[in-house]
Amino acid sequence: MSLQLIVGNLIIFYFASTESNRYGTHLLFICSSLGAFAFFGYQQRTIAFLFMVFSSALFVISYFGFSDSSEKIINIYFAFNFFMAMLVSALIIHFIFRLHHHAEMQLREKNDLLTKTNHELDRFVYSASHDLQAPLSSLLGLVEIAQQARNAEEAKQCLHMMKTRVNDLDQFIKEVIDYSRNSRQEISFENFNFSDLTKEVVEGLKFTQGFENVRVQYEMPDNQVMCTDRSRLKIILSNLIGNAMKYQDTEKEERTVSVSARLIAREWHLTVRDNGIGIAPAYKHKVFNMFFRASEKSSGSGLGLYIVQEAV
Repeated sequence: MSLQLIVGNLIIFYFASTESNRYGTHLLFICSSLGAFAFFGYQQRTIAFLFMVFSSALFVISYFGFSDSSEKIINIYFAFNFFMAMLVSALIIHFIFRLHHHAEMQLREKNDLLTKTNHELDRFVYSASHDLQAPLSSLLGLVEIAQQARNAEEAKQCLHMMKTRVNDLDQFIKEVIDYSRNSRQEISFENFNFSDLTKEVVEGLKFTQGFENVRVQYEMPDNQVMCTDRSRLKIILSNLIGNAMKYQDTEKEERTVSVSARLIAREWHLTVRDNGIGIAPAYKHKVFNMFFRASEKSSGSGLGLYIVQEAV
């Protein structure tokens, strides 16, 4: 395409330099410049501008190099009008291409978002139906066993197991609600005390199994105030601290979870650190995937860290 434009400019240059200026052949350089914008488009607009400079140079050579010197003033006025027409035409074409480019980018982003949403919805329906069906089936089985229990101890054990299944269902439903809220609600900024929010989250997790065995450390001033979406930050902290509680290392005598907040160059750096069992390196690139579980022993739904990433 570049070669064709160069050859076209040279052909125009030949006729413009051999014919009289009165024929207006030089105006074809404007068409050549606009053609460069049409050929290269918005992405390669720099090359199009270079071709416009090339066409302008050929115009100057052909017009002033072979023109009648007695009509110098007329030639200058014509050249001025020529360059103004070329420049304005190029800017108009560039503006139109820019609008088209941005509209195309927005459409592509919306299509990508729609594709992502449809893909997530398919996975969500499939996995959610499984995660809801398994505890319910287990509950029905436990009800049958409880009805046939021979003594109070067996019935009590069944009730304890049923309570565990109900808690799992309750936690899963809460995660689904968090996911739904995050995808639908607008971001809401407000000022709040980060230390109070963190302690509120920890207080809400006190009924988690093994909570009493973990020591929570707060590495932040008590009067630390930040401005962001409080509800989303609470979801993030609840999932991260909850995971630290859930996957504590029972072989360690001291089990800790630390939450820190530091303001660096007008940016908040928040850290949740624990000395639990950790995540195998082979799974670290997948932990933010929807419904991914790093282990068959995982009691969660696999939505927690996915929701954390979406909320962030």
